[in-house]
Amino acid sequence: MQRGPLDAAHYGGLRVVFGARATDGTWIPIGDTGRFDWVAQLTSDVRQRFVAHGLGLQLIPFRCVPEAA
Repeated sequence: MQRGPLDAAHYGGLRVVFGARATDGTWIPIGDTGRFDWVAQLTSDVRQRFVAHGLGLQLIPFRCVPEAA
């Protein structure tokens, strides 16, 4: 787990990033979920929340599976 400033300004607070180790050992993000405040702004109601999630599973076969010999 890491804590730090958000590098994606479109999130309004909480952000969770999912990833995997590539065959060369580097960590690559493949998905994230986060809270947005645009619904609260749109409705003028700070109690409103919107959470979205995205995955890039198409990256796994290219980066995380060893090449066949």
